[in-house]
Amino acid sequence: MKTPLALKHAMSCLPDVELQVDIDPERLEATLTCEHFDSSLVAYCVTQVMPEKLGVRAFRDDAAARGEMGLTPASSYRLFVVFGGRRHFAQVVRLTTGGVAVWLQAPVTQAALAPAR
Repeated sequence: MKTPLALKHAMSCLPDVELQVDIDPERLEATLTCEHFDSSLVAYCVTQVMPEKLGVRAFRDDAAARGEMGLTPASSYRLFVVFGGRRHFAQVVRLTTGGVAVWLQAPVTQAALAPAR
């Protein structure tokens, strides 16, 4: 399922960002594709828009109950962000401080795209 979104910062000089959200329910993967990376809008999309409008949870919530050994449970979907022609594995985490962190791994190789077993 591919969903185009136009997101913007309220009252900001930063440009709007067009994101395409591609949800693959069989592989449990969500991919955000954008021309320019904006961590704030990616965080907003992943923690609010995707769960509320698309029913997809692709973030971790450190502020929620802890799982085994005190660790935050993994999200339901693996998340990828594509920009600049490169695909990055990403983690979005709602922090106990109230902020949201967006972490990107170095670009993904083809071997790393295989489904986890």
